Amino acid sequence: MKILQNEIIGTLVELGLSESEVEVYLYLISKPSPVSTSIIAEDLKYDLLQLKNVLNLLLELKVISQSIRGKVEYYYVSSASNLLKIKSYSRSFTEMQKKLEELLPYMQLMYSRKETKPAVRNFIGTENVFEAIKMLAEKSNIISTCFGIYDEEDAEWYGKWNEYFEYLNGKSKFLRVITVDNEEGIAYKFRDQFYPRETKLVPSSEHQFLVEKHVAGDGILYISFRGLEPTAMLIENREMAETELEQFELLWGNLG
Repeated sequence: MKILQNEIIGTLVELGLSESEVEVYLYLISKPSPVSTSIIAEDLKYDLLQLKNVLNLLLELKVISQSIRGKVEYYYVSSASNLLKIKSYSRSFTEMQKKLEELLPYMQLMYSRKETKPAVRNFIGTENVFEAIKMLAEKSNIISTCFGIYDEEDAEWYGKWNEYFEYLNGKSKFLRVITVDNEEGIAYKFRDQFYPRETKLVPSSEHQFLVEKHVAGDGILYISFRGLEPTAMLIENREMAETELEQFELLWGNLG
């Protein structure tokens, strides 16, 4: 596989792509969904300006595609076969094109990962749901959360929250919380000074938050308390998580 990968890289370089263009292209073709500029830069350790130049060159060659949601730009490979349309200035272009056609099935195999469905896991019971929360927290140093304030008679769950905050402290994690502005919510915000978190309040008349929603990295965790015991669903998909985070950021920013 390593030999095949080196052959693909060598052929792309011969075709006219720079090493950085090859690196970004192969990164995108291996991803299951469109990736934002900031995530690409973080994963590949690129300066944003440098990355933007590389992405623009790949767009000009029509080997990658771009989509924009709000102010965020996403990039992806729509079809690996677009590489065959590159106009190379090399005298051996016909030979390279033939070589690329031979390698194309393997690149299509990389590209086919885009059909991968989001990974979904379900959890039932306080202990299992708490483990799911910790699993999500491992995905990022910042966890973004929306939830309502529940009946404090649920002592078991409130005790778990205290354990959760101790866990975040030990891992140098930080929690951003949006919750409702009722009496319990105001008291919750006051206690921010004791925990690694920042809380913003929204009018309870406009937001109910019937389920908790936690977002970190490529994960989204939904928690419900409407049954006899808490249940949770963890979805792992970069594009879905980024969409949820965009919505959170919009509300968070408007709250000042």
